[in-house]
Amino acid sequence: MRKIKMYGHGGSLNHGCEAIVRSTAQLLKDDAEVTVFSNKPYEDVKFGLDKICRVLPSQNTFDPQVRSLKSMTYHFYTDLLKDSRKSFLYYNRPFFKHVNCGDLLLCGGGDLYCYNSWRSVKLLNDRLLEKGAKIVLWGCSVEPETLLQNREMQQDIQRYSLITAREQLSYNVLKKINPNTLLCCDTAFILKPQETALPAGFLPGATVGINMSPLVQQLEGEKGMVFENYCGLIEWILNSTRENIALIPHVTWSDVNDMQPLERLYRKFRDTDRLVLVSENLNCAQLKYIISHCSCFVGARTHATIAAYSSYVPTLVCGYSVKARGIALDLFETEQNFVVSAQKMKERASLSAAFKNIYESRITVREKLKSQIPQYTDSLNKVKQTLLSL
Repeated sequence: MRKIKMYGHGGSLNHGCEAIVRSTAQLLKDDAEVTVFSNKPYEDVKFGLDKICRVLPSQNTFDPQVRSLKSMTYHFYTDLLKDSRKSFLYYNRPFFKHVNCGDLLLCGGGDLYCYNSWRSVKLLNDRLLEKGAKIVLWGCSVEPETLLQNREMQQDIQRYSLITAREQLSYNVLKKINPNTLLCCDTAFILKPQETALPAGFLPGATVGINMSPLVQQLEGEKGMVFENYCGLIEWILNSTRENIALIPHVTWSDVNDMQPLERLYRKFRDTDRLVLVSENLNCAQLKYIISHCSCFVGARTHATIAAYSSYVPTLVCGYSVKARGIALDLFETEQNFVVSAQKMKERASLSAAFKNIYESRITVREKLKSQIPQYTDSLNKVKQTLLSL
């Protein structure tokens, strides 16, 4: 059985990261043993990721402020030698010591190359290739203009033996840079939901799921406009339908915690007795189970919307990057009426107006998803065979 190692995993408090690992292990379970090297393995244990694949720490665990052999070595490289590369390699030594010549390693791509985090990935790749490993960029999105303007990023992209682009906008540009690029859906589309108790007040088939992220607030075009749009959305649902509303977190890292805006929304509307705040202690498969019982869904986090799409739930995306637009294009051949840009929100009713369209056509949209998703996920079978042949 093939042994495959995954890296670039930040931890399971980002349930999108968790979903990529879980669904990859699910895809490969009959053909490969998956080990994931995690920046925060304690998060993965909390949400049970260690039950479906091997989880190992990717980084040295020490407090740079506390005197120890590890911290002294780290400071020697960082402060005395001023060698950022050596300090980085030392910090990630637990990962590198498990890598051998000929190993196959998957970088859980996601949107790593949409942010400056790609520079850390590049440093990892430098060392992995020095050790003779093969690297794969797995299920990624990129901002086309950024990639085309960044020669250093292009050079790193060219080193992958295989790239799987999870939507066509990213695929079109990646294929030009690295011909070993295949188009296929995000593996999270095939993630199996895990049954869990539905929250009190959640009405199956008569509850609209809502996910909001501090990230879209940070990227909004006009200050406060995203939150006001979510308020307008909730008001429209309460006034125009009989649906209840479930506020569903998908990332709860302290610096970008979905619970912060969702709790604010809950406090504002809880007296209506039609809002439910979903627990932050559920794993991605349990969250997908809850989302699958929603009548419709509005989400900012990509993998929350993937959970909805793949459960045939009519979905509106509050988008902020290429991935939202690309996935909508793949599924519906248009992003219009399916994605509202956070950066372009100018009026308080932007989100509610788009949702009204989704809600009124929800039966048609659901049938479209039912017909589209099976053939959409078939692309993973071809990619799986290509991966295993490397």
